[in-house]
Amino acid sequence: MGLANEVGEVLGKYKKQVRGDGDKYKEIRAELGDVMWYIARMFDMYDMNMAEVLHENYLKLTDRKERGVLKGDGDYR
Repeated sequence: MGLANEVGEVLGKYKKQVRGDGDKYKEIRAELGDVMWYIARMFDMYDMNMAEVLHENYLKLTDRKERGVLKGDGDYR
């Protein structure tokens, strides 16, 4: 639940920057650090290797691009 809260904070600051409320780089950077902390804790909790998961996702997306199915719905396209 903390992760969802932190993602909401990132998006809130991003929204303000998009609408012209000034540069929010520092604030967004700080909130992204909080997001990554929660993500890292989830990797630890499930005993997963972040680099392996990211590589698997890269391979999945590369395969979808090569097959022309990046757009669309479904986890297993």
